[in-house]
Amino acid sequence: MATTYDLIVEAHAISAAIETEEQDDEALFERFKAWIDASGDKFARLHAARSAFLADAAYLKAEAARLTERRRAFDRLAGKMSEYATDLLAAHEATTGESKIRTAAFTVYLASSERLEGPEDVNDWPAEYQNTITRPDKAGAKAALKAGQQIPGFELVRSRSVRFK
Repeated sequence: MATTYDLIVEAHAISAAIETEEQDDEALFERFKAWIDASGDKFARLHAARSAFLADAAYLKAEAARLTERRRAFDRLAGKMSEYATDLLAAHEATTGESKIRTAAFTVYLASSERLEGPEDVNDWPAEYQNTITRPDKAGAKAALKAGQQIPGFELVRSRSVRFK
């Protein structure tokens, strides 16, 4: 049986492998199972490791949301800077007749483009310019089956999963 120190070292190695993506999920799970099997109290170790992984996942999810919002803030600021530069260059063009400015590092100019403007409500668009996305209504199908309705090719399948309290 492995010593506590050995188990801690392997736990850190598994965690580091997850962080650096050195191995695929299946290989990491096999290492994890071997780590659990080396313990005398498998469920205590499973519970502790699972709780730690869930806590890490929650932290990373919150961090991803924070980084996404930060990226969006940078995108919004860059967009406002582009609008400001457009206004400055348009004023320059109105004053001098030139729509281009050359510097030692770059050239800035006004470019023309087109964008489509149309009704906000998709139902106000002609049918030939509407896309339809069809998704399964799993909740509706499940409720119908629970209510006793027969739906060909569908069935409710019971499964069991572990819960820790």
